Amino acid sequence: MNTDLTLSASDLFIALNTCHPPLILDVALDDDVALDPHLLPTATRAPYQSAISSVPAGTEQIVTVCQKGGKISHGAAAMLRAHGYSARALAGGNIGWRDA
Repeated sequence: MNTDLTLSASDLFIALNTCHPPLILDVALDDDVALDPHLLPTATRAPYQSAISSVPAGTEQIVTVCQKGGKISHGAAAMLRAHGYSARALAGGNIGWRDA
């Protein structure tokens, strides 16, 4: 996996404590959220199909998160990059964050 397209939980923790933290878009499937409704700090829920419409103007960096850090978050990040945003997926997703 290309590490430039992912961000580790520890690197995200550091990024959240900066003057310009990334926007965190939780694009987990509704079924996964129903089983574990917890969000990462500052995260915004957004359906992965419409993640672009959830990005406020002026956003510099985006981290997408799904339950396991697999194809849902990587697909959303790729879609955002295709529209000119700097976007990476959280390695391990919500489970990886919790375990870290």
